[in-house]
Amino acid sequence: MKQTILALMLFFYILSAKTQTTWNCGSFTCTVPDTNVVCNTNSTCILTCTITNTSCCESINCNQVIDSLYTLPMGWYVTMCNPNGCFPTTTTENTFIVPPSGSVTAKFEIHAGSNTGNADVRVKFLDAANSNNGVTFHIVGNTGTGTENLENSNVSLYQNFPNPFTTATAIKYNLDSPNGKLVITDVKGNIISEHKLNTTVGEININENLPSGVYYYALYTKDKLIASNKMVVQ
Repeated sequence: MKQTILALMLFFYILSAKTQTTWNCGSFTCTVPDTNVVCNTNSTCILTCTITNTSCCESINCNQVIDSLYTLPMGWYVTMCNPNGCFPTTTTENTFIVPPSGSVTAKFEIHAGSNTGNADVRVKFLDAANSNNGVTFHIVGNTGTGTENLENSNVSLYQNFPNPFTTATAIKYNLDSPNGKLVITDVKGNIISEHKLNTTVGEININENLPSGVYYYALYTKDKLIASNKMVVQ
């Protein structure tokens, strides 16, 4: 199995190291280095999360869930592992125990086949006693034959500039047809805004007064995910 790459976003290339992020979910914290994960075909990428029980005296039962597999290239699949073991593709939810003030590691494995395409997956961790306590990761990936394929096509998504930014930033794009959209989400996969793209070449100006934090933007054409990227609001 390939070495562990941490984060959440499927597809091509090996993930570079990022500053880790911790979410406080009430009864536990969930720590990952980043929510961007990228895979090569015929390999395995891994999203690893460290779950830490914030209670000094009581254990918690933590649900690990493959919530939604919106799209996956043919031959690709997602599995999960936790202290109870690793599970087959038919298992989409399992509960493990985190001892008082203890930490455990759980992960989602993205198994990439030989086919290329786009992926959109949502996974999460929840407190079994209170489903309102939890964290959801929206894994979005862009494939093809890597960035070389993307650059040689008529479709591209550029890094927003400036990045990081405070009040406004701009995102340039190229499409193969005037039928697309740009979707901005937060780190938990919640949609912040959608922008319809009616031209094949353009620029979207973002000035939505977003709170400080990490956000993701994804380019879709004909309802298919093409590319995604990360931006930071200071």
